[in-house]
Amino acid sequence: MDATKANTAAGVRRVLGFDLHGWEQLMLWSLGFAALAAVAVVVTTTAVVTLQKAENSESKAEFERYKLDASEKIETAKAEAAKANLELEKLRAPRSLNFQQRNAISIAISKFSGQQYRITTFWDEKEPLAFAEQVHQTLLLGGWKFLKHGDGGSFLMGALTGIQVWVHPKADSKVLEAAKALVDALNAADGVAVLKEQNPNNTIEQVINLNIGTK
Repeated sequence: MDATKANTAAGVRRVLGFDLHGWEQLMLWSLGFAALAAVAVVVTTTAVVTLQKAENSESKAEFERYKLDASEKIETAKAEAAKANLELEKLRAPRSLNFQQRNAISIAISKFSGQQYRITTFWDEKEPLAFAEQVHQTLLLGGWKFLKHGDGGSFLMGALTGIQVWVHPKADSKVLEAAKALVDALNAADGVAVLKEQNPNNTIEQVINLNIGTK
């Protein structure tokens, strides 16, 4: 009976394909398979964690790039807003000729010293009236001579912006040169001046007429 059991056990071992030396060896194999399975789990988990870290790292780098890009756009928008505000303030501010601008204009027109001129503006509006006074004082500084308007004076009507410098097209060449020099000097000082020719059928005069409109 014992021999029969032994032979049966041996047959079982041969059928399974490996030679076991009792239940102890079977347990060792089972533990070995369990250990391999555990290693596989550890390797898989490590790989997943590594991938997650890489993904998180890329996401962080992308987020940092996004913050940098957003920061640059914000700074650009702030600069553009500041520039727009400055331009708006310039539009709102009344025109004015500072000392350097007055000096530059007077020097530019001084070679035409003695040139006669008149000024017409909106006498009931503060901004053009004040600016006209500054232009007037600058022309006097350049040696030009102011001519008063006739009886009743003269005033502007309608909508006029900037400065118009009128001259008769048949006036003396020196008068024409003086008018152009004045326009150039005013524009160099942001005066927004344009040279205008009177109707050639008008009476020829050697006077330069300035119409100073609103800003």
